[in-house]
Amino acid sequence: MKMKKIKIVAIALVCFSVVSAFAASKPKEISNPIVIINSKGASYGMKNPKWVNSYLKHENQRKMNQALGLKGKKIWVVTQSGENLQFLEMWVNNVDGPALVASAIERTVVDYVKSSLVGNEKNLQKEIEQYTVSLTALTLAGLEKEDEWWIQTRQLKPGLKKSDDEDDYITQYQYMVVYSMDEDLFKKQVNFAMKDIEDTQVNKDGLIESLIETATVETGK
Repeated sequence: MKMKKIKIVAIALVCFSVVSAFAASKPKEISNPIVIINSKGASYGMKNPKWVNSYLKHENQRKMNQALGLKGKKIWVVTQSGENLQFLEMWVNNVDGPALVASAIERTVVDYVKSSLVGNEKNLQKEIEQYTVSLTALTLAGLEKEDEWWIQTRQLKPGLKKSDDEDDYITQYQYMVVYSMDEDLFKKQVNFAMKDIEDTQVNKDGLIESLIETATVETGK
């Protein structure tokens, strides 16, 4: 696979919610369950692959690897949701996997640096720029596409408990594509990209572990 350079742009967005201490507490609203009503292999009597169920359960990287039967691999699950299955199939055939994985790495790096410097806003932007600029040298050599699958789900809209009207349900497809890379190779590439970073307040080993554990790449609708 052709090596692709990651272009990382640091964009830090911080949202604050202010809740009155005197406001009456409200019971937490429980979402209606999401039900799988169709899947890629359903017409052939096939069940979802183990890795799909592992992904839907939000299991960690180790369990995802076990479900995929991949040992010593760093994995990413790229997902896209929508109401049009044909559009999603076109997306899968044309998706730029390395670019999407690169964006996920970018978000993980920025989030980790921000969490490492809570209360130290003075050095936050400097550290973010230092890491994002250095990681532009990171390449995704060895990234491979492993598998893909889609499911169709149905969920009753919020605020409703029961309905026979189809318009009261949210029905959509979710496409999932698995990419992998040898974990040791990924670590070497990250370490090489960060080799010139000095005088940092961020734990590099912790950042690498965070990158290893982050397996999901949400791309929206």
